[in-house]
Amino acid sequence: MWVRELECMVARHCAATLLGEKTGSMFTVRWERYHILRSGLARLREVLGRQGVALRVFGAPSGALIYLFRPEKLRKELAAEPARAILDQCGYGENALSCLQNRLLASRQFPHEIGLFLGYPAQDVAGFIEHGGANSVLSGLWKVYHDVERAKRLFCAYKQCRERMLKLLDGGMSLQEILRAA
Repeated sequence: MWVRELECMVARHCAATLLGEKTGSMFTVRWERYHILRSGLARLREVLGRQGVALRVFGAPSGALIYLFRPEKLRKELAAEPARAILDQCGYGENALSCLQNRLLASRQFPHEIGLFLGYPAQDVAGFIEHGGANSVLSGLWKVYHDVERAKRLFCAYKQCRERMLKLLDGGMSLQEILRAA
């Protein structure tokens, strides 16, 4: 039963990343639940690795933060300006994922630059930091400060990925079967 639960969580929160539309996705699992799902996550890591998706578990005060991402895409996006400038301003070194882990542990809230790791446009992450989350021109999966039309298209595409993947799961396919067919 926990395998299906894990598949549904991953589909609900990470479909756009799994289907190649998004750089990264994450969701939190309470520590008690994480210990039950840990072996399933290890198996999932192997399956995802064959699809070019990495799985990393971050420790956070609220629980285990499950992060699925496309490493090559992440590397390119974090190296590009203005993402690099934001990370430099926040004190990130060469190993951005380790720096993110340290920032997660040092704070009770998510560091604002976490949006860069999720594939949010760097201009929107910069706007969020600059305005403290206020004065956005659109709010959806993230707060938008720059290109509203592009953000609307992405919101729609990500929603369609989630709906498609959940429909396939509801139809009896496993996550592994869905990924093979994608």
